[in-house]
Amino acid sequence: MARFIVLDIVFKASSLNYDLGGPTYHELKKIRRWNGKVHTLVSRYALRYSILETGEKMGLWKLAPADKLQRAQAKESGGRKGPIQPNYSELLTTGKILEYPEFDLFGYMITDPVTNIRETPVKISHAISMTPYTFDKHFSANIGLARRMMRKEGKMEPSPIHIEEHEAYYIYNVIIDVDRIGKVEIYVKEKNPQEVKKELEENGYIILKEPEKVGEIIRCVYGLRDVNKIYKRILNLVKVLLKLKRNIKGRSEDLSPVLLVIGFYENTMYDTYKDRIKLISFEREYIEEIEERQEQGKLIRIVRRKSTLSDKPEFVVHGLGVKPQILDENKILQLVEYFLEGKKEELLKELNRSSEGKQEDSEGASEKKPAKEHEEFKFVAIFHRPGVRVSLFQKK
Repeated sequence: MARFIVLDIVFKASSLNYDLGGPTYHELKKIRRWNGKVHTLVSRYALRYSILETGEKMGLWKLAPADKLQRAQAKESGGRKGPIQPNYSELLTTGKILEYPEFDLFGYMITDPVTNIRETPVKISHAISMTPYTFDKHFSANIGLARRMMRKEGKMEPSPIHIEEHEAYYIYNVIIDVDRIGKVEIYVKEKNPQEVKKELEENGYIILKEPEKVGEIIRCVYGLRDVNKIYKRILNLVKVLLKLKRNIKGRSEDLSPVLLVIGFYENTMYDTYKDRIKLISFEREYIEEIEERQEQGKLIRIVRRKSTLSDKPEFVVHGLGVKPQILDENKILQLVEYFLEGKKEELLKELNRSSEGKQEDSEGASEKKPAKEHEEFKFVAIFHRPGVRVSLFQKK
């Protein structure tokens, strides 16, 4: 069985990820698209950092403290320190690495004393702006501090800087490999298979594949015993994505979705709509003012038509035949919970009830009946914030 939850997310924010730049020039991360236009980028590493920090501030999980980390031995000379990793003896051999969602959800690499690599079960793409970057920037200087230092040094010497800025809608996706969360494969040495199994079981973990010796290395697969703890961890991740924030250069930017396409997949490969969501225009509103008056026995009617460009973006989603719904965080979490618990009938009923009827037959839409065990199941829903227009485009 393979289960996936896929979230394609659009959010609006400003200047989220800066590159190396220089001491007086702060440069945004950028990428050149297929058409040659330059867009700003928020790296998956920046998004992961903000996800972990937001989750900790929301009280949904704790991050590993310093005593649970280690530095690998540096292979280069010159006093350079090795990379920071989870502590081998504190976390890996005891099984407690699964107690920290940052390692369970997003993987890790341990190189010392035995190489252990966990591929992330939660894949995050880069977030890329949906409109090109036009190289806006602003000039700033610390005049206040420089003015005070002038009283001491006798001259005004501020430190001017240029900062690149870009406010835009960004799009990224998150792919959750449900059945890889809460279980891990480890490689250890200096222990025999019986010792490894005994320690893991004493710490409350379930053995999924008996420890076996391969040369001088012991290989073992184990997991969390409580499946509800795994489901709660996934729900907490979705909660964070719905409330995501990012602190950058004295600002707190809101990365919560204005548009969300969420898909549930079982025993079939997942789809993503990240490259099928387009920002096409802003909504244009027309206002008519009619003035009537009598002049010399005649009715004079004057019609004034005004056009306004309101701040209501319009997104087009290609190949999806479901009715968009107003974003309701509680409803989304309920759908995720239904899927995790295998309540496909409730999931379908809730989505169809919210859509005021059955979903249309199109790419990404579900079958009319809930899937049986080992049969393919997929269902996609689309949510948006009030004030955001969503149009669907399907090929005939």
